[in-house]
Amino acid sequence: MPFNTPFKWLTAKDAGRLLDPNYQMERRTYLDCLAILHDLISPYEYESGISVFAIFNQSIDRHLIDSTAAPLQRTLAIVSDNVQANADTAFDLVSKIRVSPVPTWPQLATAYNNRLLRQYSLLR
Repeated sequence: MPFNTPFKWLTAKDAGRLLDPNYQMERRTYLDCLAILHDLISPYEYESGISVFAIFNQSIDRHLIDSTAAPLQRTLAIVSDNVQANADTAFDLVSKIRVSPVPTWPQLATAYNNRLLRQYSLLR
């Protein structure tokens, strides 16, 4: 999987939906998913951040992201698909970093999280 654009942005239409007051719970759920993915990737960045999940000794696995995103599937499936695509990229990136650390991995992890944080800030 190419990592030149590691984070998949929401479309303007889908971001607009999440900003609609009628979708407040869905926005919170999506932001929770982004927070989980951020914590998954952050240990591999150039300047690794502190993972909230690590502080509480909780591991981040596919089940955690899937169960967190599940409510989106019922109301905003396209947003759920975005979470799944970004989770696929994040877990793939982490598995590649763990198997074969190369000098460009921190750059890709940082790029992923920078884009993720930009999406987060646009919806916050």
